Amino acid sequence: MEPRHDYDTPSLEDDNDSNSESSNDTIGLDDLELTRINTYRLQQKTTVGSVAGPTARERWLPMGAGKEHPPLLPDSEAYTVEFDGADDPKLPLNWPNYKRYARKSEYPIIMMPMEYVSLTIRRLFLVAILCYNTFACSFASAVFSAAIPDVIQEFHTNHVVGSLGVTLYVLGFAAGPTIWAPGSELIGRRAPLLIGLIGCGIFTVACAAAKDLQTIMICRFFAGLFAASPISVVPAVFADMYSHVQRGMVMSIFCMAVFIGPFAAPFVGGFIAMSTLGWRWTMWVSAIMILVGSLVALLCLNETYAPVILVQKAATLRRQTRNWAIHAKQEEVEIDFAALICTNFTRPIVMLITEPILFLISLYISFIYGLIYALLGAYPVVFQGVYQMNMGVGGLAFVGLIVGELLGGALMLFLQRSYAQKLHSNGDRPVPEWRLPPAILGAVIFAIGMFW
Repeated sequence: MEPRHDYDTPSLEDDNDSNSESSNDTIGLDDLELTRINTYRLQQKTTVGSVAGPTARERWLPMGAGKEHPPLLPDSEAYTVEFDGADDPKLPLNWPNYKRYARKSEYPIIMMPMEYVSLTIRRLFLVAILCYNTFACSFASAVFSAAIPDVIQEFHTNHVVGSLGVTLYVLGFAAGPTIWAPGSELIGRRAPLLIGLIGCGIFTVACAAAKDLQTIMICRFFAGLFAASPISVVPAVFADMYSHVQRGMVMSIFCMAVFIGPFAAPFVGGFIAMSTLGWRWTMWVSAIMILVGSLVALLCLNETYAPVILVQKAATLRRQTRNWAIHAKQEEVEIDFAALICTNFTRPIVMLITEPILFLISLYISFIYGLIYALLGAYPVVFQGVYQMNMGVGGLAFVGLIVGELLGGALMLFLQRSYAQKLHSNGDRPVPEWRLPPAILGAVIFAIGMFW
């Protein structure tokens, strides 16, 4: 009988000999990664769960039909499902692992190369889907800037009120993570991501068909609120799918999608608004982009959050064994909405106050992100007001920023090799400061570019 692996309290001090084979042929999944999975479990319990103990026996509901309450399970841990070690193919980190599948008798060796290729392509396809959806949502945030002149003319308002269409969307961006982040730790990554994408698409359609200014502004806020879902959840999906060796590459692509979207929107939206289609088609095009992306994600995206994968595994085992005591740790969590709301609104503030590094980095990134949307109003003043360009041609000035984003992302991809070498020499344990040199270089170049 094989010994049961207990990952409730994984240790970084496990015997190196027992893990030598796994460390040689896994894609970065080791005791450190299993510790991270356990951290997820503890994090979601303290974030969304009730800390109250079991109810007193005298307050239990009756079983009914005169039945006595059955005895408690002798050892509830024996009924708790776990991953089958670091090699478990159900872990998203292990999805495309040819060597590990080759050791499983159910996978014919002759099919391994094609199986490996198909799984690798599938993972890259999922990355492309998620980055596209992120791009579409960030694109929708700024494309309204091209519609502002026509909105002002149609609804007889001023430029300040018309600009609220962008401002309220970004405000929804800021408010959304307080919903989607804890939701992704409670019900998994897939459901919040799909709900956010579909909700953003629906409210963007409503904005395109709106008959008054109030409807436009309300729909823009809720579109931004739902659009915050991919911004909040996609990095967590990548953290589930990729080890710390590979994660930097996919996060570089994700960041390019986040920032290129607002820069591509002004000239695309400008040409659409200038055409016979009119300003409403800036919203229709955004809605089509988002809804198509959500449909592809619905069909292709699987759950990647480890505790929820165990919930699915437990459900399958219950059906197969008819033993209804089998469960996952995630199913033991009881939601306390009061604690959830209090924790998720106070924790970010506490972290900002008590962590100077976090505060300074957040302040800097907020400044950069705010400057992006400030440029949406500044560029038209210069290129349309001073140089008399139309909206489409004037928006092409943002192409320079897109090129800069692509060059910055390419630099990060190039530096990934040296980062991987440092990881290998440090026993695959990352040091956060290794990411700082390119960030410092980028900050200096950014300041020079702004003065230029």
